Amino acid sequence: MSCTVLEHKPHNVVSLEKSTLDAKDEVENLLKKVNERVETISAEIDVAVAQSQDITAREEACKSQIEAFFTQLQEKIDAEKQKMLAKTASAAEYRNNQVEAPKKVLDLALSMCQNGVNFAKHSLENGNDVQLLNIKPTITQYLVNLKNMGDEVIPKVEHPIQFLKSESSIELCVRLIRDICSVEEVAVCPEKCEAKFLDPTVKVGKRSVIVVTCKDKDGWIITSGCEKDLIQPTFTGVQVEDIEISENRNGTHEISFLVNELGTLQFEAKIKGVAAPSCSLEAEVKWELSAVHGSGYLRMNGQMVMINCLSGEGDVGKYCFRLGDTPMTSGAHHWKVEVSYALEGAEECFHDTEGPTFGVGVVEAGDDYSEASIVHEVTKNWIYSGQAEKITNVVLNLDMGKQSLEILPGRKGLVATSKFSFLRKVFHVNADVVFPFFAVNCPHCSLVVHFGK
Repeated sequence: MSCTVLEHKPHNVVSLEKSTLDAKDEVENLLKKVNERVETISAEIDVAVAQSQDITAREEACKSQIEAFFTQLQEKIDAEKQKMLAKTASAAEYRNNQVEAPKKVLDLALSMCQNGVNFAKHSLENGNDVQLLNIKPTITQYLVNLKNMGDEVIPKVEHPIQFLKSESSIELCVRLIRDICSVEEVAVCPEKCEAKFLDPTVKVGKRSVIVVTCKDKDGWIITSGCEKDLIQPTFTGVQVEDIEISENRNGTHEISFLVNELGTLQFEAKIKGVAAPSCSLEAEVKWELSAVHGSGYLRMNGQMVMINCLSGEGDVGKYCFRLGDTPMTSGAHHWKVEVSYALEGAEECFHDTEGPTFGVGVVEAGDDYSEASIVHEVTKNWIYSGQAEKITNVVLNLDMGKQSLEILPGRKGLVATSKFSFLRKVFHVNADVVFPFFAVNCPHCSLVVHFGK
């Protein structure tokens, strides 16, 4: 459509409604991209806030530990100091006692000597000759006794004590403190690291994830020092493939993988070459019925799945089926199917003698799982067909190594076993890969599948 304005005649004209819709779409696309960007930025901010909080918490914890350590160390040093001071005081008191005892004797002797000297001087100065001659023997003996007394009271003191320390003792103490404690960057401790399944249900063909959380020796989650190349995962029990390790910035790593067979999955990990005992996990690899291949109604019944022909497929005689979602390539597999029929009489549903039927077994993995391909055996299959009114349970044992499928139907009140089953059937399964198969042809007939290993 061309413009009606003369000078704009060569221009094309677009309707207002279309222009508005185009503009709206463009704005909405921009808004979507901006919102996505906002979510990304918000997530980055959350990570930064979490890291900041972690830094603060670690700083406070580190300071508290340092204060507690040096407070305790100072208390021990003060206690040793008081012991040394007490020992010094006790030794000095003992030595003083050794000196004081003889000193008292000497003080007494000195006093007696001084008194004797004074008496002798006084007698010499003031006495007459007769008096002097009379007291001479007394004074002489007294002075001789005083002179001899001094030789018997010399103090005997034991060796003194002193404060001994090695050279550069302060430096030695500082070095010792540095040897027993320090402030360093946090290191990952494999013994404290943990692992868990992101989803505890592990299935063949479904990507599973194990989350490994790195921690230090105190059990703190660390966000650095535990790079993904330091984690060495080991899987045993079943075959896994396409293992990928991604590193988050919150101290966790995600190990994603694909399991390609049933069995018991065992997981272990080494971190920095050291086994991490809390990173050992175990899980049973299960399978479930596929909603992709086949037709019919599926509903969960606890850990089991119920199959029947409802939701628009409830015509009598309508054939519907489902496949297990797990390709069976090797090993032994076991499962049980419970069969129930809701009506008392078959005439209410079927007018022929055979009545409602069901089928269980395995089919070869291929590209075509249509009803026609299975019924006409275009797709190879090994299926047991039974009457829903008579058979109440079926046990299936598949051994891919022996290429054998054992089917054990059981009647009401009786579960068949390999040693006791009149209806036992064994198929030779000449295929490399098969899927479990389930089918019913009546809306009143249900199959409840109990998954096994």
